[in-house]
Amino acid sequence: MELSERVSVINNLKPDLVVSLHVNSNMNMSANGAEAYVPSNEMFHEKSKESAVIVIDKMTEDGNLNKRKVTEAPFYILKNANCPVMTLLIGFLSNEKDRDYITSEKGQNEIALNILEAVK
Repeated sequence: MELSERVSVINNLKPDLVVSLHVNSNMNMSANGAEAYVPSNEMFHEKSKESAVIVIDKMTEDGNLNKRKVTEAPFYILKNANCPVMTLLIGFLSNEKDRDYITSEKGQNEIALNILEAVK
């Protein structure tokens, strides 16, 4: 699905929050942890950032993932969604510890439950 189609679906649904899940990678194989990107759009920035901080805090509280930053980014979905939104990077495939966790059934279940708890 094209990014414009995704945004169209999001804007038609009018959700309270969008969490776009991604995994990270880096040439530096020691880079690890969860981070989030939020829009700079004044209308949705504060709610997006507040939600992203809560999600990152919840995802990293058990120590399986390190806490990284919540920052603005000019990603298409972040710029064009008419609601609070975040791009959530749930760990680094290039880091062995993160990769083992995020590809395990246990890790995936914990990540999903942590996100769910954080956005309730």
